[in-house]
Amino acid sequence: HDSFGSFEDIRCSGVMDWQEHPVLKPPTNEELALMKPEQVLTLHQQYHAAIKNAAEDPLNCGFKMPHWEKADALVTGEDATNELIVLGGNRSGKTIYGARSVVKAATENPGSTIFVFSQNAEVSVRQVQSAVYDWLPPHLRKTSRSAGTYLSFKRQTGFAGASFILPNESRVIFRTYTAFAQDPSSIEGAELGSFSPSFVNFGVWCDEYLGSPTLLDTLRFRCATRNAKILATFTPIWGYSETVRLFLHKAETIEQAPAELLGGELVPVSQRSKLRDASVIYFHSAWNPFGGFSRIASDLANSSRDEILTRAYGVPVRSSATVFPMFSREVNVVKPEQIPMKDVTTYQIIDPGGSKDWCACWVNVDASGTFWVWKEYPDEDWAEWRTGEWRPGPGARGKGYGIRDFVRMFYEIEGGIVTEHEDGRITTDTSGKGVPVYERIIDPRMAKIQTPGAGSGAVSILSNLDDMDFVCQPALIPGGGQGHEIEQGLQALNDLMSYDRSKPVDAVNRPKFYVSEDCQNIISALGEYTGQGGLKEAWKDPIDCLRYAAISNLQHVDDPVLRAYSTNQGSYGAPNRHTEVNSTQLEW
Repeated sequence: HDSFGSFEDIRCSGVMDWQEHPVLKPPTNEELALMKPEQVLTLHQQYHAAIKNAAEDPLNCGFKMPHWEKADALVTGEDATNELIVLGGNRSGKTIYGARSVVKAATENPGSTIFVFSQNAEVSVRQVQSAVYDWLPPHLRKTSRSAGTYLSFKRQTGFAGASFILPNESRVIFRTYTAFAQDPSSIEGAELGSFSPSFVNFGVWCDEYLGSPTLLDTLRFRCATRNAKILATFTPIWGYSETVRLFLHKAETIEQAPAELLGGELVPVSQRSKLRDASVIYFHSAWNPFGGFSRIASDLANSSRDEILTRAYGVPVRSSATVFPMFSREVNVVKPEQIPMKDVTTYQIIDPGGSKDWCACWVNVDASGTFWVWKEYPDEDWAEWRTGEWRPGPGARGKGYGIRDFVRMFYEIEGGIVTEHEDGRITTDTSGKGVPVYERIIDPRMAKIQTPGAGSGAVSILSNLDDMDFVCQPALIPGGGQGHEIEQGLQALNDLMSYDRSKPVDAVNRPKFYVSEDCQNIISALGEYTGQGGLKEAWKDPIDCLRYAAISNLQHVDDPVLRAYSTNQGSYGAPNRHTEVNSTQLEW
């Protein structure tokens, strides 16, 4: 203070200005007041030197983003995957991360061969090659055309020969999706990656890849010899492309975070793909301090939820209009141990098949009227993505089971002791263990279709089940025809998922529909069903089970008399002819 006057005077006079920076923050007046003048000068020099060094040599002196290190960790260590998919919002730093990863791999993994793909030559030069050049250490940016090194770069034309070779014999080659589409054989024979990596062994980076899986399928074989990793980065503005669907179908969410632009709604941070040996990480725009997130937030202020998810958080939104817009894996899907199994009423919903397998699910309803779907049948993939569309999967194919087989299997799923009687009945005892089912609901149309039986009589699925003491109630069918019934069922299901997304989720403001993460067919059906495929839509059957449940107004039953009955004798809701019940007990 004696030498310089007040620090506020110094700031105003411009004697000691502090450059504004997105990451580094200058000391406050209070902090400066505690320092000696020579300490202030040293700090001032170090502060601006750090900014200058980061700009000149970002690879060695730049600012490390926490989500970059998180992304690196997904492809290193014991649980590492061979592929890393970065889905990012606008200005979230995807391309910067990709360029940094390529340069770091090329400089630290000697003898690397790395392919870098862009949409076309113009995009490659203007965006990708420029970003890669900026990440090269200063001593490597100099033009060099020696026997073992080749590097020449101009902003206008990019790297000479669309490639460069470093002194450690690492080679980076820039290619385009357009060229690959014209000549897929152009990348045959290449061995990507390094034999002796000390950093992530990236062998290829595909930036803004929106094409079919063909290129990635080919690149996997090029990465095999050197055990190299594949990196793909893009903003999924086109929704669920075929490639995106391949990585995200049934992906397990590892980490999630609240979205500040969606009222704290949970959005994914990292996931593990089920269909590929791949990790998925989402770069949120807010995480990039250099990206101007305040402007992005302002521009998205009046945008739809779907656009905010894509533009700010990199979460792809399905290209077709979803029937269940409120369904979210982050909100509605829970771990099995989170499903309440006590003080609930359990229902089974069945959609019997003809040539197809039967489809069924089990739902617990608690005292608040919340639905908890805890089990499904079958557990094989009900549908699978083939030739650009969903088609019946192994789970939907008929297995030759008879009605008796299904009854026995359903009882076994519920965990009780199953007994087959000489008169044809099958019963279960859940008093010691297992889950007692209060009522079973079945597709009313298929269950009532009559076929010729023994003698002159006719039988149906419903009557056959009744003969076995497996009592089912036909699902409620509102008036107005089948189309009207389906619409009402879908609306009832949407009502269960509805809540105010602009407010935090709490005991009051929350959906009343949750699914165990074990029920992958139901989860996929809720995300993929469009209603546009009619009776042949691949995901229709799991949705039918859910809408039967929703439209039947399943309720929690808390009555000691009702609970005195077990599913040993069919269903609570409809005591059958083998159950002795007196008039006092039935007075309800």
